[in-house]
Amino acid sequence: MERIRDVPPPTGLRRLAYRLPIAIYRIGLGWTLGSRFLLLEHRGRRSGAPRQTVLEVVRADFDRGCWFVVAAWGDRAQWLRNLRESPEVRIETGGRSFASVAEEVPLEEAEEVIVGYGRRHPRALRSVARLVGWKVEPIEADLRALASVVRVVRLTAVETDA
Repeated sequence: MERIRDVPPPTGLRRLAYRLPIAIYRIGLGWTLGSRFLLLEHRGRRSGAPRQTVLEVVRADFDRGCWFVVAAWGDRAQWLRNLRESPEVRIETGGRSFASVAEEVPLEEAEEVIVGYGRRHPRALRSVARLVGWKVEPIEADLRALASVVRVVRLTAVETDA
């Protein structure tokens, strides 16, 4: 794994582009994104105002009702910082909505999640890593190193909407 450039979290037009998938959920078409993405609804840590972001699901355990997502910008991700203050969230994925609790996973578990994702989606992994300034190959050593830079979050459902 190699740092190719420092890429700050998106601002301006780039931020707007990253936020466009939220509109898909707002108009009731979130189900079209299937279970590979989810809408995370959380609270601002200072304002308490509702916030939303769309994230890629890097692993799901439907039997346990949990989804794993990654903060590609690590500790600089605003949504992650918000979850640390208020882990009670709501997620929408695959046309269903769940009250959930967010929890950062320990490094050892994060490594397993990232390694699994890298094996299933090597091209997507390379592309996303490059967007945030890393050159990563889908080999175990690079994937484990990446897990120490990004943050993996488990979202566990506590109730299902009817």
